[in-house]
Amino acid sequence: MSNTKEQGALSFFIFFDNKEKEYAGFCIELGILKFGSSLAQVREDLQNAAKGYVETVVKHNLSVALLSDHNIPDEYKQIYQSYIKFLGQELLLYSQRVSTYSRDIDRRVSDPQVFTTLVHA
Repeated sequence: MSNTKEQGALSFFIFFDNKEKEYAGFCIELGILKFGSSLAQVREDLQNAAKGYVETVVKHNLSVALLSDHNIPDEYKQIYQSYIKFLGQELLLYSQRVSTYSRDIDRRVSDPQVFTTLVHA
């Protein structure tokens, strides 16, 4: 689904960065990055920033292109892609009833979470 000024979906990815010792999160479509000491703080900050971003695009009648396909830094993109790949493998293995407990997404990442928020103008 492509995001429009009337409606869309924003995907968020938050994880604990073992290297930096803090939570890191980003909105994939908008390219917003947030960091903090708690998952709840980063999640709230991301949602508020994304809401303000979308409201600004709508209020000022800015280009709809601003609502999707923003680049995030490569290091975070790789972590996200690694996690999504991991999830796909886990779901496939689960569906084949194979137990996998020792998989590692990325040594830098713990407590990963992905969520999507639907937005309407």
